[in-house]
Amino acid sequence: MLLITIGCLQTSQAKAQTTPDTADLTTAFVYNFMVFAKWPVISSKQLNLCIAGQNRDSLQLQKLQGKTVQKRQVQIIPVTDAAELWQCQTLFVAASQYADLLDAAPAYPLLSITNIIPDNGRAAALQLATVNGRLIFDVNLQHLKQSGVNLSASVLRLARRSTQ
Repeated sequence: MLLITIGCLQTSQAKAQTTPDTADLTTAFVYNFMVFAKWPVISSKQLNLCIAGQNRDSLQLQKLQGKTVQKRQVQIIPVTDAAELWQCQTLFVAASQYADLLDAAPAYPLLSITNIIPDNGRAAALQLATVNGRLIFDVNLQHLKQSGVNLSASVLRLARRSTQ
C-alpha cells in the first residue's frame, strides 16, 4: 500500500513539474503576440518590450531579453510614465498603479498587454486572464486600430472574445 501511495505522489509531482505555470504561459503568449504583430514603422534593430510594474509574470518576461522576433532582438525596458511609451513596441502592464499607461497606449504604435484587471474602464489591446486553470485572452479591437498595430487573423481567432 505504501509503494502505491509513493508511486502516486511521484506521478503527481512529475506532472506538476512538467506543467507550465501561468508565468511561463504568459511569457509564451507575449512572445507569440509579438511574433504575429505588425507595427506601422520600426526604425531600430531591436524590438522594445516595455514593462510597467512587477509581478511573477513580468519577472518571467525578462527571459525574452535578447530573443529574436521578426529579425529584431527583444530589449526589455522598464517604464513608469506615459512619456516613456514612445520607445515601446510592446507594453506589458503588470501592476495596477501603472494602469493609467493603458489610457495613453493607443496614442502610440505599440501593442498593449496586461494581466491585471484595470479600473475605470481602462483596457489594453490584449487582456490576459486565467479561467478554470487556463490562460486565455481578450482583444480590444478599438485599441489595436488606434495604435496602428495589426495582429494576425489567426491570433484574433484564438481570443476568447473581441470587443470594439
